[in-house]
Amino acid sequence: MPKHVRVDFSGMAEPWANSQCTDMLRYVLEGGFKVTVFTTLYRITEEDANIIIDILRRNSDRVELICIHFPDSNGNMRGWRPSREWEAVFIKFCSLRDENIIQRFDFMTMDGSGRIHKSLDHLNIKLGSWTGNTRAGSLNDCEMEREDFCKQTPRHDSAVACKITPFYDHNVVLPNGDAVLCCMDYGLKHVIGNILTGEYEDHFEANK
Repeated sequence: MPKHVRVDFSGMAEPWANSQCTDMLRYVLEGGFKVTVFTTLYRITEEDANIIIDILRRNSDRVELICIHFPDSNGNMRGWRPSREWEAVFIKFCSLRDENIIQRFDFMTMDGSGRIHKSLDHLNIKLGSWTGNTRAGSLNDCEMEREDFCKQTPRHDSAVACKITPFYDHNVVLPNGDAVLCCMDYGLKHVIGNILTGEYEDHFEANK
């Protein structure tokens, strides 16, 4: 990939669900790419956190954003369980935030109330509300009755553009190398190529 492409550790799953995520983060940063990191801290141990934070600190000039995604009070992160280690890892990341060497460091939930899980109330974290959408129609309509959860995806009769990029180059790379057009394409309807078998530019030429 060309060096102007930012690599986001995010997409359709928790990055550290992949056991090689820390190695990939190091590889990308040491390769000169800019990165962003979105994580729930899932599967990150205290030892892992020390390594990850060291990598981020040494390459902080290329880290544009770190965002920690909290479990919320309405249970929208169903697999999350409170633990001493999770909290210890979170505190380590807060220490990195307090160094003010990362361009942007955010917290978020995916809930309209902005309230985090009650087991974390003692952390006194106050967040603003968040409004999502139906992720390209992937949610059942019966789940949409709560307006504070998310809004229905609008329907359009004419061509639309992605607000993130007019060039459709904000893609998702899957573990097998497939590049999916958009982070909303959970149905994988628009695979534009494979970064392991083709050149980066070829994906856009073939799909104009």
